[in-house]
Amino acid sequence: MGVSMKTESKNFLRNVLASSMIIAAQMSAAMAQKNEPQPQRPPETLGGTIDVVIGNGNGLAAVTDSRLSDGHGHVSDHGEKMILMDDHTLCVLAGWYSNPGPTLDDKTFPAYSAVPGIIRSFAHRESSASKASPVENRIAALARDVAFTLNAVQQIAQWAGNKTRAEPSELTLATSVGDHIEVARMDISPVPEVDGGFGFVPTLRRKFEVKDVVEYEVAGIEDVGRPLLGGTDTRVDDPTLLKFRQAVTKDGGRSLSLEDMIETARETEILTSKRFGNVVGGPIEIGTIEHGKAKIEQENLMLTPQDRRASALFSIMEQVTVSGGGMNLEMGDGIVLFTDSQMRSCNQKIDGMLLYNNLFLGCALTYDGSPKTIFDASNKVPGSVLVLTKREYLETPLVVQIRKDFPDLRIGIKKQPVNTEIK
Repeated sequence: MGVSMKTESKNFLRNVLASSMIIAAQMSAAMAQKNEPQPQRPPETLGGTIDVVIGNGNGLAAVTDSRLSDGHGHVSDHGEKMILMDDHTLCVLAGWYSNPGPTLDDKTFPAYSAVPGIIRSFAHRESSASKASPVENRIAALARDVAFTLNAVQQIAQWAGNKTRAEPSELTLATSVGDHIEVARMDISPVPEVDGGFGFVPTLRRKFEVKDVVEYEVAGIEDVGRPLLGGTDTRVDDPTLLKFRQAVTKDGGRSLSLEDMIETARETEILTSKRFGNVVGGPIEIGTIEHGKAKIEQENLMLTPQDRRASALFSIMEQVTVSGGGMNLEMGDGIVLFTDSQMRSCNQKIDGMLLYNNLFLGCALTYDGSPKTIFDASNKVPGSVLVLTKREYLETPLVVQIRKDFPDLRIGIKKQPVNTEIK
C-alpha cells in the first residue's frame, strides 16, 4: 500500500512542512486579578498562549493552558494543546485556535478541533522506523499534515463564504532518544494568496538536546515567559522562579528535580495569565518524560466527549495505491484528507474528501454535491471523468473550480431513474 510521495504541487509545497511542538506551561486565568486592568499584548505576541517545556538530566516537564481566544479575548477553555504521540513522545500546540473554522451543513469544522485530530491520526499511522528518525524529521512530517489541515480549513471557509483569520501557529515535539531527550520546534506562518486564502510556510525554529543541564523552550507569549525563565524580568519575587534561577546560576540547573521543573513551568503560566488573563488561562495540562517514558499527568478536565469527537472529525490518508474498485471513506459528519496516492480504474466518490496531489488514472469520480469537498489543482486526472449526480451541481463552486483547473477532464451527468406513477 505505498506509493512514493510526490511533491510536484507548488500549491502544496507552500503548505507542506509546518509546525512546532512546544511543551508547555499555562495555568488558570481565573487566577488573574479580575479588577486589574489587562495590558495590551505586544504586536509580536502569538495568540494568547504561553507554552513552556523545561528539561534536564532528571527528565522533562511540560505545562500548557486550555484557553482559546480570538485575538481580543476569551472564547473557550475547551482547548486541547497537549497530545501524547506515543509512549516516549509529547506534542504541544500553540496558535491557530483563534480560527473559528467554517460552518457547512450546520456543522462547524474549527481549526482548534481539527488539528489535535490530525496529530492523533499522524501518530496512529507513523511507522516504527519513522519514530526512530531524528526529531526534526518527525516534526517536519507531522507539520506537513497540519499544514494541509489548516489550508483545507481556509479553503472550505472561503468556498462557504465565511471569513477566517489565519494566524501564526507553532508545533513542538519532545521525545526520548536513548539516554537523552530531543526537542524540536517549528513555526508556521500564514502567507496571503491571490485568491483571498492563505498558504502556510513552516520554519524550523530550534532543535536541541536535553542531557544534564537545564534547557527550556517558550512559545506563545514569549515576551513574558522567556524573561521570567531567563532572569531578565526583575519584577519577579516568586520563590519557585527564584529557586530555578539560582539553580541555573549555581550548577546549570542540574540539581532541579522533575517536580521543580513542573512547578517552574506552572508559575511561568500563572504570572503570564495575571498579565494577560483575558486570553491566557483555563485548566492546565501537564506532561512529563521521565526514564524514557512520556505521559500526560494532568488532562484538561473540561473536555467533553463531544469535544473529543470534534477532534476526530478530520482524518488523513496518504501514500495509498488502489487499482480497480474504489475506497469507502465515508465519515458521516467528518472529513477525510487524502493525498499523495494513486488510484487506477476506480469508481471513487469524492464527497467529504480533501484531495491533494493524487493521481486518478482512468477513474470515475462521483460528486453528490457536498460543500465539504476540496479537489485541488495539484491532482492529476488523465483519462478520468467527473460524474455529477445532479445537473445543477455544474454551478457549484467546486465544479466550477474543477472545470477551470482541469479543462481536459470529461464531465458526465448520472442518469436518473424514471419514476412511473401507476394509477
